[in-house]
Amino acid sequence: MQLDGWDEHTSIPAILDGKQSLLYKQHYDRQADAWVMRLA
Repeated sequence: MQLDGWDEHTSIPAILDGKQSLLYKQHYDRQADAWVMRLA
């Protein structure tokens, strides 16, 4: 999934531990080459 064009208000629906959740882009970690997401 490409997230670089998304702003901080765009959410991604996810199921974590069997519960519906929303994830938001927090920042890009260049060392891990991955987006760090925050749980809402």
